[in-house]
Amino acid sequence: MNSDNEEEPKQSSETKAANSLFQLRWRALQSGKGTDCKLLVGNVTKMYFHACKFDLACAVRCDQFQEFLRNSSPAKPIVIPEIEPHIFKKINRFVHCYVVPVYTENELDELVEMTVAVLKLNIAALVPMYLAAIVRYTNPDNIWRIFKNCSNCKEIMQICKTVVASNPEEYLKQPEFLSIEIFKFMDLFDNADSELIADALIRLAENDLDNKSVLIKAVIPHLKLKKLDQSRIEKLEQYISVKELELNVTENEKDKISNFIKTHNSSFN
Repeated sequence: MNSDNEEEPKQSSETKAANSLFQLRWRALQSGKGTDCKLLVGNVTKMYFHACKFDLACAVRCDQFQEFLRNSSPAKPIVIPEIEPHIFKKINRFVHCYVVPVYTENELDELVEMTVAVLKLNIAALVPMYLAAIVRYTNPDNIWRIFKNCSNCKEIMQICKTVVASNPEEYLKQPEFLSIEIFKFMDLFDNADSELIADALIRLAENDLDNKSVLIKAVIPHLKLKKLDQSRIEKLEQYISVKELELNVTENEKDKISNFIKTHNSSFN
């Protein structure tokens, strides 16, 4: 049979009944019919959402949220300033109507925003799926955007670390890498291999010696020079005497360097 003449698969009567019920539940939820609590969501733009405690208690496992839920009522809403209303609307629909928000690669920014939200709320049914999608969609063109927006999310940070380590040459050559902030750099390369740290430092120093040399002085003591080849050591020594610093730097001097970075952090951005 010609594919142009093929009919769309018909829904079973059970599927139609379920979809009809979900639609009725969604309409009732939006109007507040049968609900027993409210949520005030958002920071700049705020929005009220109706909800049912039972459904929220089953889906949202965050301990703090559970505590708020026990003390909430329609007259005493739960306040969630960290999540934007357009994200929570989809979460609320999933919780009450079981409609799973699905994202394509072109919707990566909202996928990341949604992932941060479900991690915060501890919605276990969605977390693995969304983290896997971020891994699948991450590439050299978007990784530094993800990293900048999610440096406070340890799960997504770990994805960034793993992806960069898999092909450092490709990821470190991206222009966006050069604009990351110093303390975000420290987070990204915490406990990373010395070779990866050295390559990243060299890339930064080659771009902007004046601002990045202090960072290099702070990080180099944590490198294991024995694991670096001669070419990396020679490149690093263009900016600082690596061997001398590792041999002679004291813990007090390390603290001074760290405090200097904190004091002058604005000049590195």
